[in-house]
This record gives sequence, structure tokens and C-alpha cells, in this order.
Amino acid sequence: TLKECMSIVSRCRSREGPYKPIAAAPGGGMTLDRIPEILDVLGRDIMLLVGGSVFARSPDLEDNSRAFVSSTGRNAIEAQQSVLLKDSNGTKGTKGTNGTNGHHHQPPPTSEQLEQIRKLRMLKYPEVHGNHGKFLEFKKGFGGSGVMGKEDSSHWLNIALENYKPEIDNPSWKGVNRTELIGRRDESPKFHVRYFEIQPGGHSSLEKHEHEHVVICFKGEGTCRVGSRVWKMSFGDVCYTSPWDVHQFSCGDDKQDSFAFFCIVNAQRDKPVLVDEGGVEINQTSSCG
Repeated sequence: TLKECMSIVSRCRSREGPYKPIAAAPGGGMTLDRIPEILDVLGRDIMLLVGGSVFARSPDLEDNSRAFVSSTGRNAIEAQQSVLLKDSNGTKGTKGTNGTNGHHHQPPPTSEQLEQIRKLRMLKYPEVHGNHGKFLEFKKGFGGSGVMGKEDSSHWLNIALENYKPEIDNPSWKGVNRTELIGRRDESPKFHVRYFEIQPGGHSSLEKHEHEHVVICFKGEGTCRVGSRVWKMSFGDVCYTSPWDVHQFSCGDDKQDSFAFFCIVNAQRDKPVLVDEGGVEINQTSSCG
């Protein structure tokens, strides 16, 4: 357990008793993506035993070793200088940048190192494409570049953000994006799971279709219009749209944050039909459901 690991490291550092302090060496099933977390919890005066994860990263062992060093927050040049100092001085310790033996302050990871760590974390999970078990990691703080269609641009690791519908100049909707989570990458469920986010002042199309779907609010506040009824939605609220219900989701101009929700829908479904405010069909079929 984490508590046991911290206790072992603490005892290794202790000067109590007849034994001298030693360097703790955590190992066994260690992966590169966990190194920043391990150093943060156990401290930097430890030895890291990482084997399989270094070999599994890529066929280039030298590049993998650089990634290993980079993930600790140190750069390869500093590591090499440390080794040279050790060899030339013939000492068991290394010299810090301040000219003293022992520890020295480590600068925070650079943006390049953080990007390397992000890529390492992506190796932790199975390929997002394919009909196999998979895990989509949600980025803390709703991270993501927001660049439509780009890899890793959504709130989920290695998942692209998309426009609500391909026709971005279609006046039937405004300020909406979507993230396809499950169903579009060769999985075989009878349902699809999508995530939609509507910016303040935005709205989805006013439409209807034969297939049904379930909407679960995940973030912010908005309204859902189903038939002649309008409900306010906030975190945890659920809305069910039955076949041929005229419906629309929107986020008010006065809101400070976006309105976001999960939408679970049939895998096999018809295309939505746009309608006007009176529910009369517009001679236009929407491209996405």
C-alpha cells in the first residue's frame, strides 16, 4: 500500500538504531508515466527501478532512456554531468549545481518534459481504436487544446474534439462541440456515448427523429426543450427524448460557464429532421444524429 511504501522510505532515511541510512529503491511493475507521482510522494532521494516500461515504450532504447530521465524532471545533460562528476571525484555522492555535495534544488519540468510525460501516460492505456476493452482518461481541469479534429484536443486523453455537426455555417445551431467517446472507433455496442458542450448563448438544432436518446448533465446549467415542455438542467439531471419528440438544448447568454452533457443514443439510428418553432418540418435533413 501507499502507506507501507512511505513507511519503508522513512525507515531507510532514519538515522536511529545501529544501521546507517540507505537509499530506498521502489520497483516492481513501475511504469514511466507514474514517475512524477512517485517522486512527489516518496521524495527525490530514492533509486527508481524501471525495466519493462522502458523497453515497451519503443524499439529505440536510447530514446526510451532519455524519456526515463526526462520524466524525473531532469534533463539528459544534467544527468550526464552528474555521472562525470561522480567518476572524476571518485565519491559516492554527486555535486549539485551550487557546488556542494548532496541534494540541490531541481527546477520544475519544462513544457517539453511535460509533453513527454503526457505521451508516456498515453501508453498506459490500450489503443482507442478497435473492439477491445479500453479506458478513456478524463483530463483534470477540463483540459484539451480545443482544436477541432486534432488528436488529444478534447477533455479526454487521445480523443479528438469535433464540431457539433459538419456544417459549421448552419444557422440551426450555435456554439456547440461534440466528443465521440464510445461507438465510433470500431466498438460493437448497440448504443453510442457522446459528450456535448454548449457555450453561453449557444444551442443545438431544433429537431426530431425516430431514435431515442438519454441526456445526463455533467457541467454547468442549461435548458432542455422536449415537445411543448422546457426544463432547466444542472449537474446530475437526466432528460429522456422519446421517438419523434421535437427537442433542443441550450445555454443562456447570462451563464458564466458552458453547459455540458453526456448523450447516450442508439448505434443504428435515422438522421434528424429539422423543424421550425411551430414544429413544422424544414425541407432539410441534418447530417448527424
